[in-house]
Amino acid sequence: MIIDFHTHYSEGQGPIEGMLAAMDEQGVGMAVVSAVVTPGGDNGLAANDFVYRAVQAFSSRLAGLACVVPYASDAAELLGHYVDNLGFRGLKLHPSMQEFYPSDQRIYPLIEKAIELDVPVLIHTGAVPIPGTRSRYDDPLEVDDLALVYPAAKLVIAHGDPFGPAPAIAGKHPNVYMDTTTTFARFCKLIPGLGEDTLKFMGLVSGESGSSKVLFGTDANPAKPFRIEENLAPLQALDIPHEEKNQILGGNAARLLKLA
Repeated sequence: MIIDFHTHYSEGQGPIEGMLAAMDEQGVGMAVVSAVVTPGGDNGLAANDFVYRAVQAFSSRLAGLACVVPYASDAAELLGHYVDNLGFRGLKLHPSMQEFYPSDQRIYPLIEKAIELDVPVLIHTGAVPIPGTRSRYDDPLEVDDLALVYPAAKLVIAHGDPFGPAPAIAGKHPNVYMDTTTTFARFCKLIPGLGEDTLKFMGLVSGESGSSKVLFGTDANPAKPFRIEENLAPLQALDIPHEEKNQILGGNAARLLKLA
């Protein structure tokens, strides 16, 4: 099954059925959805409830990642509630929009909770063109630091850049992965052979198949369902063994989400 590990769903983006229809057109069986929660307010209670209701309505097609402000005093408690009581499959963090460094000790209790719950943590990396955000928060080197402190944490570098440090970081840490959302997929489309070379490099670093450290993602939402096709096509075109392609397109995600 093809699993899109990185999608979003928030109020105002339209009905989730629009994204499900795009998934059907591309043969995507499941999408992992999350909101992005910024500091202030209710620390994501409403946003996560919105995601929860969608997942409940389409439980065979959607899985949820909870999003909380990671340094909030109730962050770890909320994550436990979302995973244990509501069936969320992991945690989504966005450093620049939430104003923190992933290596910040203030978020350690939340990461420790994710380890205790044995759930993955998807962390945005790469500059975002949003006024007022501080792009240095999104440096993947911060994920490297976090992985050194917590080698048991299952961390996913979102928007893995084949020209940046993400492939090496994911390759050298047994529990760190990167997703292909927008950045990796677009470069693979523009530069023939880049995807294959990146996977080979990751394999040299990790000592296993580079495809075991990569997850298919799109950043799609009901307002932008076209992102599924534009991110999936470059991966389907990769000249790699069928088994490795299946790992990237769904096998790795199923393992992290405990679907297999």
